[in-house]
Amino acid sequence: MLYHPYEYRKPPSHKPKPAPCCTPRQENVLLPKIVACERRTIPCLCTELTLEDLPCCAVPPFQLLKVRQSGAQPWWRPVDRPGEYQRMHMKICIPVCAEVKDSCGKCYHASGVVEAEVFVKNVCSPCDTWHQQVFIIPCVRLLPGCERSENCTFCVKLEIQLEIYLLRPEPCAVRKGDKPEKPCPDLPMYPQPCHDCRPHQDDSCHWRPWVN
Repeated sequence: MLYHPYEYRKPPSHKPKPAPCCTPRQENVLLPKIVACERRTIPCLCTELTLEDLPCCAVPPFQLLKVRQSGAQPWWRPVDRPGEYQRMHMKICIPVCAEVKDSCGKCYHASGVVEAEVFVKNVCSPCDTWHQQVFIIPCVRLLPGCERSENCTFCVKLEIQLEIYLLRPEPCAVRKGDKPEKPCPDLPMYPQPCHDCRPHQDDSCHWRPWVN
C-alpha cells in the first residue's frame, strides 16, 4: 500500500523494553537458621555470687537487693560425660548485674557471673556439632532468703529461665533493584473537618461546629 509523502503515520504501539539496569537481581546473604530450640527453667539455684566493681567507699556489711541478667551474651562449655550422645551437658556462664546496699544505706551497682548446668537434647550427630552455633537468652531473678555479707561474695537463691537456640548459617536469596514501597502517611488522632462543610448543610457531612 502506498502512502502520501505528507500523510501522518501512527507510531508503533509496542512498548519499549526496560533497560537492563532496571531489572531486579538477586543476591545471596548468610543468615542464621534455627535448627532446634529448647527452654529450661531452674526454679531455685543455690549458689555463691561474687561481685566485682564495688567501690571502695562502700561500707560493709552489704545487703543484696536485686540480681538480673546483663546485656552481655552468655558463654558455655560442655561437661564431659562418657556415653552421653543423646543429650548434651552444658555449663552456662551468665553475666549479671546486681544492686547492693551498704551499712550506711547507700546503693551501689556491681557485676558478676552466675554458673548453671543444664541438659539439652542433641539433635545432630557428634561429628556435625562443629557446624552449629548456640545462642542463649537468659532471665535471672533473685529469690528471698539472701543474708548479709561482710565481703563481695553472697550465698544467693536464684530463679533462672533459659532459651537455648541451635543455629546454622545458611545462604538466603534477596531481591535487589525493586522499587521501595511508599511510606504510609501519618493519620490524625481525631477526624478532620471537611473543607466544604457549613453549619446548615445537609447530613452528608457528619462534622458540625460546636455552638454554645
